[in-house]
Amino acid sequence: GVTAFEMRLPVALLPQLRRDPAYPGLKVVGDADTIDPTKGLPLIYIAVGALMLPDLARTLLALYRDYKYGGTVIEVKQGQLQITQSEKLDADTIVVKDAAGKVSIHRNRSAASLEKWTELLLSAAAKP
Repeated sequence: GVTAFEMRLPVALLPQLRRDPAYPGLKVVGDADTIDPTKGLPLIYIAVGALMLPDLARTLLALYRDYKYGGTVIEVKQGQLQITQSEKLDADTIVVKDAAGKVSIHRNRSAASLEKWTELLLSAAAKP
């Protein structure tokens, strides 16, 4: 005869089946896929999630800022240096139009040093 069999049951039915007199001494194991959903997440998931919240917030703010403001346009008009934002440009891009009308495009502005941008602004503002 049959000496053992396996049956997958929802965990919620286990107490009822164990009390049933028709199955005395039956060893019943619940299906792990049906564990009560009220059981909480392991503490490690909660801790890692909490630690990642600041990074997630910074990333979302950077994406929003890049989407909303786009790139920077620096140009000399009527002897004045004008700096504006353009949604048409990719974020982290600077377009410089100097006094002579020469246009230069600079990508990855965050990688450049302050000295480089100061030199760039001064050369754009110089009279042709």
